[in-house]
Amino acid sequence: MRKLRIHKIVNEILQSCTLVLTRDDSEGAFVVDCGDIEPLRTYLRGDNKNVIGVILTHAHFDHVYGLQELFADFPHLQVYAGEETIKGLADPDFNMSYLYDEDFILELKPEQYHVLKDGDSFDVLGVNSNAIATPGHDIDCMTFVVGDSI
Repeated sequence: MRKLRIHKIVNEILQSCTLVLTRDDSEGAFVVDCGDIEPLRTYLRGDNKNVIGVILTHAHFDHVYGLQELFADFPHLQVYAGEETIKGLADPDFNMSYLYDEDFILELKPEQYHVLKDGDSFDVLGVNSNAIATPGHDIDCMTFVVGDSI
């Protein structure tokens, strides 16, 4: 099995976490949720990695607020998330950004994302991964099993 490295960044807003998934034999990286962009950029530069995918657990602002800047750095990246999460990126009420300084609105084009449903499998850097619907904290929360990590 291909071994993933997982790097955790604790974000300023609500102490949410961004995870960076990499492999030694790949220049690509996947990001799970995207908060503070500067620590993420620093890590990616130091590890010489290019983000090819972002996995979103849900659309709440503290898990997505760095996404626009990440797209600016890596315009060809793909977003993997549930359908309501994708829609919620463009809705400040759904993503709860209205509670912060400014509304977060990101409208993705269909070629920029993959809608995942409960039980769907997808590839993360050559590692088989699965989406599991876990509604509760948010209606569209998803948990992801990537190789032997959850």
